[in-house]
Amino acid sequence: MVVAVGAALGVAAATSGGAPGPGPGLPARYEVVYRVANSSSGTAVTTWEVLQADGPFDVADLTYRSDPRAGAPPSGGSVSTFDALYDLHAGRLVAVSGRPPGMGSGAEGLVPELADLRRRSLAVPVGGPRLVAGQRCTTWRFAGPPVGPVARPSGGDHDDLCLSPSGLELAETWTYSGRVVLRRTAVEVLVGRSDPRVRVPAAPAASPPPSAVVHVGLPGPQGSFLAAPPPPPGFSSAGSVGVTAFDPTDTSRVADVSTVWAYRRGGADVTVEAGVGQAPWDDAGVPALSLHLAGLGGARSVLESTGPQIQVSLSGSRWVQIDGSVPLRYLAAYAGRLRLAAR
Repeated sequence: MVVAVGAALGVAAATSGGAPGPGPGLPARYEVVYRVANSSSGTAVTTWEVLQADGPFDVADLTYRSDPRAGAPPSGGSVSTFDALYDLHAGRLVAVSGRPPGMGSGAEGLVPELADLRRRSLAVPVGGPRLVAGQRCTTWRFAGPPVGPVARPSGGDHDDLCLSPSGLELAETWTYSGRVVLRRTAVEVLVGRSDPRVRVPAAPAASPPPSAVVHVGLPGPQGSFLAAPPPPPGFSSAGSVGVTAFDPTDTSRVADVSTVWAYRRGGADVTVEAGVGQAPWDDAGVPALSLHLAGLGGARSVLESTGPQIQVSLSGSRWVQIDGSVPLRYLAAYAGRLRLAAR
């Protein structure tokens, strides 16, 4: 009860005194080349990584055995598109699955939610600003490498990320079991363009064949229980899709069916997914706070590596999930405008 009341008051305070803005957001297009020193095996191994994004949905996160600026080919990694995920195998991209629109694999939306991460004691600033690859960044300490819901710190393990004001991760130092196991440092940061020397394979123009786990079809199905959401202020529509997710342990069984509406603003995204069936989130052990939405009722907010997420459980196995690489108070104000479809 205390958590629910506190969260409701926090969101009310954050959204009072005028509509909240979406913040600066990630660049519309960028490329970061990292040098990675991995000591997890006890012996330092140096590799390279390239994170290249063209908007929030199209993201390549690739690894290289030597400096990609010298023309080395990628040796592994993944490429995300608006509705598909590909892995690199033997030098070529192989379709892994359809994917609901969302921030591409490897990209992060931590900066817009830093204030909330700090309020919830999920991240703390350490040290002052520094320059990495000619860019200014500030180091924040997390429990571990942020993937999915941001974990609450416990014990001495931690991951220090140096984040630029625009949201780019420029350096990482991961300490595990009392020793540094990984250092990842940007050596080249390009905004609005890419390095012509760096080889990044392009994803196929056509969508991959239906996956046994997730099938994404264009456009989204008609007749959702949720009224079509308006574009968030400052965002434009990127389209809608219908998603059928299957139980990964029994691919003959449908786990849920949903409609996803996607919006973009430069490198930032907001998505609204309304589904029937098994909700796509796991409540167990995930730090969350309760809030109330004017149109949908009770909800909970979770802070993820790609930005805040608002989860709504409704009757009849219906659910709504709102994600965005924007501040939580902006996402909560927008989520409050969502309504059920008229019957």
